[in-house]
Amino acid sequence: MLKRNQLSYYVAVSDLKKILKKIDELRRLDETKKRIGFSMLAVTANRIFEQGKDGDNSDIGTYSAAYIKQRQRKNWPSSTKVILQATRQMVNDWSLIVDGNSWGLGFKNSINFEKSTYVESTYKKDIFAHTDAEVNQFTTLFQNEVNRILNAN
Repeated sequence: MLKRNQLSYYVAVSDLKKILKKIDELRRLDETKKRIGFSMLAVTANRIFEQGKDGDNSDIGTYSAAYIKQRQRKNWPSSTKVILQATRQMVNDWSLIVDGNSWGLGFKNSINFEKSTYVESTYKKDIFAHTDAEVNQFTTLFQNEVNRILNAN
């Protein structure tokens, strides 16, 4: 049978092991980063390539009448709303990018990155910047993941 001071020591060591395990889990946030990253990838892809919205959540722009004619000849949608998905190359390349300890959203292919800077310059918009709502969503997802780890038994 454990004596009182031995029991206190056992509880303290046991609690310390739990705390250290949680700290270790927080250090290994790669899976968490991946989950959050893919969630944010879906949200931003929808905004940019489906809704045609920029980082201020306003329309990216409208296509010219001449460009609409070109789009129609290629059997692309004739909407005047800029959605940056004519060939789907940019849409398909929009990815979760991992560079060492840095995680972010971007293009794996440098040509698509160049296209992204071109369209931002053309429309004078920060298209690939996060909206305030996206930043808030990221913060909420991250806080939920940290709380999940800290509150796990």
